[in-house]
Amino acid sequence: MHRSKRGSLELSVNAIVVLVLAITMLGLGIAFTKGKFAELGAKIEIPEPDFPATEDQPIVMATNEITVSTTKDAVFTIKVYNDGSLGSTEVAPTVTCIFSGTNTVTTHTVPQAIPVGEDIGFKILVDAAPSTLSGEKGLCTIVVDDGAGNVYATKQFNMIVH
Repeated sequence: MHRSKRGSLELSVNAIVVLVLAITMLGLGIAFTKGKFAELGAKIEIPEPDFPATEDQPIVMATNEITVSTTKDAVFTIKVYNDGSLGSTEVAPTVTCIFSGTNTVTTHTVPQAIPVGEDIGFKILVDAAPSTLSGEKGLCTIVVDDGAGNVYATKQFNMIVH
């Protein structure tokens, strides 16, 4: 039996091509997986209300129940209407939630001036809830005051922690 050198050379080229394709596919798989995990790590975004706040309903939100996580921050939007009671000062709605026990969630927003007769959207950032709240449902209250401690409007909603 006589071995052909050409045959062994073709086998080596095929092996290299297969190896290059395998490494390329592995790289694409890792990039895809990394991208998907980055999406999962983003904030939970709750839709904005698609209707304006009015004099009759000075605070509106898209839903009366929001779900937050113990691993991700959440963002929701409220709209606040100024009937003139707020003047032209900047206001920052506050959100307070009551759960069983003493645990609570932390929220943040940025003050804005609301022109008289108009409504403005406020984004509310909810930090990832403490893991001790997992599975709990809390009652939350949004309070808008005039900056001098006089309450202008309030709204209640439920917050569920997963």
